[in-house]
Amino acid sequence: MVCNKAGKFERKSLSNYLLRPIHFLNRSSKSERHGCKNETVDRINLILQNQDYREYLKRNEAAEVNRSFCLHGLSHFLDVARIAYIMNLEQDLGYPKDIIYAVGLLHDIGRWKQYMEGIPHAMASRELAEPVLTECGYHERERKLILDAVLNHSSSKEGNRSFSGRGEKWSFSGREGKEGFSSREGKSSLDGIIYKADKASRACFWCSAASECDWSEKKKNHEIKY
Repeated sequence: MVCNKAGKFERKSLSNYLLRPIHFLNRSSKSERHGCKNETVDRINLILQNQDYREYLKRNEAAEVNRSFCLHGLSHFLDVARIAYIMNLEQDLGYPKDIIYAVGLLHDIGRWKQYMEGIPHAMASRELAEPVLTECGYHERERKLILDAVLNHSSSKEGNRSFSGRGEKWSFSGREGKEGFSSREGKSSLDGIIYKADKASRACFWCSAASECDWSEKKKNHEIKY
């Protein structure tokens, strides 16, 4: 539901808003306006400035305007990114900051599609994230790593891994490093830290809807860890 001019919520208005077509801007002009051709630019902020990304944020907010449980907006995205980056540093996994933040900012960007169209939000988020990453200067191998983490972030398969410093590490060598990752050992653990950060980001210990939440007491966060 969305609020109309009279201050009342209308379900029809929400449906019309969320299902209206997105008018994508010219790709080359948008990338040029945001400076995506400059390899030294801060790609994290390019995502935040991206017009399509901002539209998806608004659609998430509109779809959850009356939701009493955990929300999926920018605050949550930043919480996940920051916690995942802390884990990355603690475990010496070696993932670049702008890779981790890209996953954090994009992992739930398709939530509104799940509400309106029944598409699993991880799949919807991956689909919406790919062109945003391309416009913001992420190269092919970076995009694959990020998109795989977005797609797998809600699965505990990766989240159950033990992170004892033996996860896959990525090295960069100047400009070439932006395009080619060098795997040192093990399997990718980016999916795992995003999964764990997503769960750890929720302040269950201070949630007014905790008693109605379908998370088990074991799964809920009863104390601050990050």
